Amino acid sequence: MTSRLPLLLWLVSLFQPILGVAQITALANSTVRYNTMVSLEQAGPKLFTHGVSGFDLVETDMTPFLSCTYPPAHMGRVYLSNPGYITEALFDNDPSTIEYIIRTYGTATGNYGCLIARTDGTILFEDTTYGLGGIASASTITDSPPIIDTPDGPILLLVNDSGSRTYSLPGTLPCPRCADEGTSGMMEGDNRPNRLLILPNPTGDQVVVSGMDVRPTHVLNVYDAAGNLVRTIVPLNGRFEFSTNAMAAGGYRLIMIDASGMVRGTGQLIRTP
Repeated sequence: MTSRLPLLLWLVSLFQPILGVAQITALANSTVRYNTMVSLEQAGPKLFTHGVSGFDLVETDMTPFLSCTYPPAHMGRVYLSNPGYITEALFDNDPSTIEYIIRTYGTATGNYGCLIARTDGTILFEDTTYGLGGIASASTITDSPPIIDTPDGPILLLVNDSGSRTYSLPGTLPCPRCADEGTSGMMEGDNRPNRLLILPNPTGDQVVVSGMDVRPTHVLNVYDAAGNLVRTIVPLNGRFEFSTNAMAAGGYRLIMIDASGMVRGTGQLIRTP
């Protein structure tokens, strides 16, 4: 029995690399807070981060892939959401271009709507009278997935408080989870900051901004459509209160950050004339 022990130890050492725990290897580290990850049909998985005038797609090793611009905010149009359904094969028949859908608000008309555009800012479709995937009002417009996969192909659904519209899309949803997730490709670890509650919105006067875990060390930065910092507000009693009287009409992006500069909440404010 004892003569077999060296042979047994040798066999264990031989198979140890196979039976051992796999090594987890870090790919990259960044000071930028990426919102989520999407996977393009042709170009594979990309990290996504949202800005005021566009968004960026980045490789998983943090190498820049593509900087995408929103169409010009003409006719008082402002953008109310992060772009969704970032895809190469859903909104047209050209797989060499990337498209996306985004919610809009017309400050002059008061209409909610949406547009589909390419990442160079070219608009493929726009409907300015119907909300995207929800009732067209400031309090009830939602992020519900507006695109549904059907046996006859994908359908775009737009809804407002007086009816609905549906549109047939030329492409195909690239993954079976898309109808549930509201985006193309993968949604791995949705790390979007908390949505801020802004009341009233739209507003032409005083506004109150609240959110989860507002602390005395947090500040609220207000950016205009061009990305310029126009206001910095400190909290009082767990919320931010300020007047918009000195601000021009249009859309503003609100970003709450903590003492380390980490984004803790975001939102969109509409300043009416």
